[in-house]
Amino acid sequence: DKGQEIRAGVIQYFEQSGRSQFTKEDVKIIVVLESALLNLGRCIDLVKPAGLLVSSVPAATWSKALFNLEESMSRIKTVCDPDQPLEASQWGKLFDDEKVTLDEHST
Repeated sequence: DKGQEIRAGVIQYFEQSGRSQFTKEDVKIIVVLESALLNLGRCIDLVKPAGLLVSSVPAATWSKALFNLEESMSRIKTVCDPDQPLEASQWGKLFDDEKVTLDEHST
């Protein structure tokens, strides 16, 4: 099963990076990517007969496959887009030590 291989690869990646626990963000990414993978599988299943020239595929099935493809792309972009805006909790501090910064400007 391809999903199991991908899941094992993701887990191995996180383990090799020296992290023993998944953060909430890690779990969110894994869940979204697995969901997108399932949607891509549905898309393939829907259009496979036409791709293999076994039989024709009705227009409604093509539309359903397109919907699944677009849904997958949207889900992947949601968690993997480096340009997405950060939530306030992800901003961090702008300065390490505000007092030191103020002292530097006054001298």
